[in-house]
Amino acid sequence: MVQIPRRWKRHRIVSRLDRSLRQKVNECVERIVQEGDVPSRQNPRSIMDLLIREHAEAMLEERKGGVYGRLELSSSEEEMIFSNLKTMLLGGHSTSMSTLCFLFMLLSKAPDVVEKMHREHIEQLGASPTVTLLDNPSMLRRLPYTEAVIKESPRLYPLGSDLKQAPPGTTITTHDGRRLPNANGLIMTASTHTIHYDANIYPDRTSFRPERWIDPEKAPTGPGYFRAFGGDGRTCPGQNMGMNILKIVMVITMGKYTFDCAGLAPNKEPRTKHTNLYLVFRDTAFQQLGLDGRPGDGMMMTVGKKA
Repeated sequence: MVQIPRRWKRHRIVSRLDRSLRQKVNECVERIVQEGDVPSRQNPRSIMDLLIREHAEAMLEERKGGVYGRLELSSSEEEMIFSNLKTMLLGGHSTSMSTLCFLFMLLSKAPDVVEKMHREHIEQLGASPTVTLLDNPSMLRRLPYTEAVIKESPRLYPLGSDLKQAPPGTTITTHDGRRLPNANGLIMTASTHTIHYDANIYPDRTSFRPERWIDPEKAPTGPGYFRAFGGDGRTCPGQNMGMNILKIVMVITMGKYTFDCAGLAPNKEPRTKHTNLYLVFRDTAFQQLGLDGRPGDGMMMTVGKKA
């Protein structure tokens, strides 16, 4: 038996991914050039449109001038576009899965929330919610309670924080008004976890309470208070798609299945001060550091079918 080195396996996977991305990008460029309409930055049809718009615009100008060259990307364009696409593919996959894991965990102990959310699906989407969404995906906008439920998961379990390099001369203002210098181009971050557990912003901060997002007079306002998708001008470009994916999963599953965390052994005494979820979910309540704040040791569930 011949052992294939891990590096060679990784090379094969990356090469296969590059070929797939190259095909999709070229198809998108060809479509834009044939239609003769370059999407604007303000109203793109997809993230792909934003990444290739400058290349497509240049190709379209050449066609108008009678130059019919190749539509393929240059090596530098491929490197830039592929690196961004891979980042979004990998980042979007792991973060969505981690959010779903914690969301199912929280819902497993909140049957009243599950019932209220499912009732919203029936009232807004009818007896066959999935069919309704296939016919009219924009109906996802009519699910405010479902969106509130989803937002509570990354509030309680934020997956990461922004990392930014401060420009020269930047200072940090402390809570007591002191200004501290930030020398040597240090990387700075705002702790999403600290913000999401601030009792001044989120009363009853450790509770899974979707209703906090419904009342406009009580709901936290401003991008600085809910940082699940980043903030300060560098928000996640796929946040709308990610939220829609989570809504679709909720619509598909909540009316058909039940979810229970497997092997729970709640503790009688709290281990930490920042949360009491440990009393319900024990070690499952804590995140494991990786590319994102993912469930520690997986998230085992017992899934049943509703009668």
